[in-house]
Amino acid sequence: MTITRVLIANRGEIAVRIIRACEALGIETVLAVSDADRDSLPARLAHRTICIGPASATASYLNIGAIVTAALGTESDAVHPGYGFLAESHELAKACADEGITFVGPSAAQIRQMGNKLEARALAKKCGLPVLSGSDKVETAVQASNVAARIGLPVMLKAAAAAADWYGTTCSHCLTTGRTANAVRLSRGPRRSCTARRRVSGGWGAKRRYHCNRRSPARAILCPAGAWSASVRRDRIAGDGSHHCRTD
Repeated sequence: MTITRVLIANRGEIAVRIIRACEALGIETVLAVSDADRDSLPARLAHRTICIGPASATASYLNIGAIVTAALGTESDAVHPGYGFLAESHELAKACADEGITFVGPSAAQIRQMGNKLEARALAKKCGLPVLSGSDKVETAVQASNVAARIGLPVMLKAAAAAADWYGTTCSHCLTTGRTANAVRLSRGPRRSCTARRRVSGGWGAKRRYHCNRRSPARAILCPAGAWSASVRRDRIAGDGSHHCRTD
């Protein structure tokens, strides 16, 4: 399928990079914006803008119905989610597919398989790939302490469904390497994991959590969403057109 017009469902630098890559490919861009971003830099750079809701991200950039409706209303061939927001939403990928719109990224089935870390770990093990020592779902501080005793300290408490792990903070109860990846001091009792649990649940609304060994120093390998696309043309509008992953 030839892509001539892309709806970009993101904002800021992410949207700017996608717009520039699309321009290099001769693809028209439609930027989906919230009320707060009508006069933003990407809104001025895009060929067209369409408002998808109020300033709240929940009511705009995370509103699947509004995004799909905007894509249909502007006769866009594809929806590019950027990263963050709905980039790892199998619901958006399926909604696009149901309407005959190309989703720039993995298929809904692929996102569903890999979007949950517990399921992804199980799939990796099934395929014979090495994974860090860890646990299944952890629900209580006592379970967390028992897992830590089994696999050894330090450990990370991670949200099963979260995406990004690189927003660093610190607190007295946990050594936090990321907003959703928390290295927890469990040596002084299970209650020490309480802050990390709150951060994991609050940061992404994640109810399922698990433990794995912490490796430090370590790097995360981040691939642009379009890296899974079968078409090179689609792959090139996944970010800056470089085809490269980056490490943080």
